[in-house]
Amino acid sequence: MINRSQGVVLAFFVCVVVALIAVLVYAPDVYDSVFGGPSRRSTGLEIAFLVSLMGLISLVGLGVIRRWRWAFWLIVVAFLAGVLRVPASISDF
Repeated sequence: MINRSQGVVLAFFVCVVVALIAVLVYAPDVYDSVFGGPSRRSTGLEIAFLVSLMGLISLVGLGVIRRWRWAFWLIVVAFLAGVLRVPASISDF
């Protein structure tokens, strides 16, 4: 049985996957900038990258459902690492 906290985390992961697909469909230039600039269009590489990210998210989602402790700590560390973006963005000014 999935409790409310697990449901929230899984809903977040579903939103992340939907956002990744939306970026690929509506703003493929974001992926182009990551994979070699605007002049190079490699849809296969972009789809492979998307599938690998979805695989990682699915594995962590499975960890949430099965209550794996390492998945919990991986999620905690990932969200806490987001705090590092604040000083990085301040230094850009």
